[in-house]
Amino acid sequence: PRFTTLEFLGKGGQGFVQLALDTLYQQQVAIKYIDRGWSRGFYKYVLRETLNHHQLSLCKHPHIVEFYEVFLTPSYLAVVMEYVPGTNLQ
Repeated sequence: PRFTTLEFLGKGGQGFVQLALDTLYQQQVAIKYIDRGWSRGFYKYVLRETLNHHQLSLCKHPHIVEFYEVFLTPSYLAVVMEYVPGTNLQ
């Protein structure tokens, strides 16, 4: 597998966050798993926030958590992003 789970980081209202190792690039990443049982309104919100996060991370600003990719599991939308120790990514 591409990502190996290392540690559970936290839980929020719509999902949870895990620390993982990206075995392709040999770096730690945070993966936010968002439940896929969305209403139409929530789907628009998730899409908008994902696209905004992607656009913001293109500027490579040191104070913006970098967005890497998105993938689907049978139950979750998974957002892979830069791991920043000591912060809350929920």
